[in-house]
Amino acid sequence: DIRDMDSDPETLHTIPRLIGIKNTKILAILSLLIGYYFFYSSGMNTEGLILIAFLYVLMLITVVKSSGSRSELFYSAWFDGMMGLHAIFVIAQFL
Repeated sequence: DIRDMDSDPETLHTIPRLIGIKNTKILAILSLLIGYYFFYSSGMNTEGLILIAFLYVLMLITVVKSSGSRSELFYSAWFDGMMGLHAIFVIAQFL
């Protein structure tokens, strides 16, 4: 995690420590784009794709704005909450 870089021991090899914060954000953005492509190509209905697209845009903004100086509440409530919403949206599409 980007937020833990300052408090993690030097011996802990996290992605941000190995490739840097900027490259970690690029990797996260590429992962989101690839993930959306899979949803798009899966034949999900239009409403589901719009919901997922909206959520992915919020996630992209969150990734770009993330930094080590953000509060724990930002990560715990906002970022983790969006991952929970993503799971709910995906599960709802298959019910």
